Amino acid sequence: MNLHPFAAYLTQRNCAVSTLTAYVHDSREFLRWWRRTPTKVTRKDLDVYVRLLSERGLSAKTVCRKFSAISTFFKFMRYT
Repeated sequence: MNLHPFAAYLTQRNCAVSTLTAYVHDSREFLRWWRRTPTKVTRKDLDVYVRLLSERGLSAKTVCRKFSAISTFFKFMRYT
């Protein structure tokens, strides 16, 4: 999936470059894991993904950032 429009949206929101980079990376990582159309994601799917990230040994701070990135991506998708 092309995430350039999402990156442009983050730029318009004046996100820091590090935030933009992380959010695009985290969203791409989630979409690679998901492998289906983003419109079919449920809260349960997100819970499974977050649990998987925790099981991989990522810190709570990193998991929260990734969840925030994915949430922002889905808000963007809803309004475009």
